[in-house]
Amino acid sequence: AAEEDKHARWLARIRDDLSQEVLGASADATILETARTALQVSVERALNRIRNLDEAYNLANELENAETNAVFDFLITHFSEDDKTRKFLRSQLRDHVGRLMIEFPTQFRGAANRREVKALN
Repeated sequence: AAEEDKHARWLARIRDDLSQEVLGASADATILETARTALQVSVERALNRIRNLDEAYNLANELENAETNAVFDFLITHFSEDDKTRKFLRSQLRDHVGRLMIEFPTQFRGAANRREVKALN
């Protein structure tokens, strides 16, 4: 959650640095549809369907690697004026996505072990 908050603040900073002309320009149709799709995801409904750690792990991977990060990457690419900031944000995004796989506790890296950990009702 703290990382997501940090990402939101970075995006707000990028937005605040843009001119009114850029902010008022037509949006890329493909990325706009991707963003709309991401907004349609009900995290609460998805969480209510989770029965075990494996399903939670897969949901987290799906959310992190899907539309949300595609939109984030698009915004970095097209609206971050500073190359150093762009590289830093991309690095943060890669690290954030990779952390789920790399830093997940060893005993739960296998799907069978994750399925044994039942979700609380």
